[in-house]
Amino acid sequence: MPVISLKTDDNKIRRYKLKQGKSLQIGRIDDNDIIIENPSVSGHHATIESDGEAFFLADNQSSNGSFVNNQLVIYRRLDHKDIITIGNQPMIFAYLDEETPPVASDEDEGLKTIAIDTSKHRSLLAKGVSNIVSQKSEKKLVGILTSVEDSKDEFELNNKITKIGKSPTSDIVVRGFLVGKTAAIIVKKEQGYYLSHVKGRAKPKIYSQTVTSEVLLKEYDLIEIGSAKLQFIFKMR
Repeated sequence: MPVISLKTDDNKIRRYKLKQGKSLQIGRIDDNDIIIENPSVSGHHATIESDGEAFFLADNQSSNGSFVNNQLVIYRRLDHKDIITIGNQPMIFAYLDEETPPVASDEDEGLKTIAIDTSKHRSLLAKGVSNIVSQKSEKKLVGILTSVEDSKDEFELNNKITKIGKSPTSDIVVRGFLVGKTAAIIVKKEQGYYLSHVKGRAKPKIYSQTVTSEVLLKEYDLIEIGSAKLQFIFKMR
């Protein structure tokens, strides 16, 4: 069972259960699921989203940023014992056994040590923004598909349209009896990279969910087309 754990001002441990198919809102105002009453926290600061069995932290264009393990993130898949910091409030994402009682644990102890002061927060925010936007003016953030079977196989999505299929002329060639010559395309737009099905009975899937219409790819999405399993990530180029 995935949960978010945080320590309140009166030193109590509060846990919020995460459920597949449902999101959890974090922010300063009362309509959030997790309310952090701190002026450094935006009204609707961040969201924890469910995608299949995975959970992701998405920053909602907040003023002061969202952090995972002291790294500024825009969209990040959460792993067991990741430490999320919103404003000056640390919280831990963890998978707990259904029988785990709501008492202090090693994970709760971690909540004592990661709250950051204002000056350090500014430093982390500035460093994170610099890393995300650009470390050098000539570099840019590029979408990449990497093969799950062989992480050395990378496909940069530089073209306006990237074709995926079993045709030898495809940008990314995949195998499969039901895969179309052009099974899917990824279109590069100003807002991001969009995956859609083109031809063939074997439709692409993202985390085992069949793609039936154009879908905006999120970092760490796992795409399946025929025999190929590809993960979408961003890299500075």
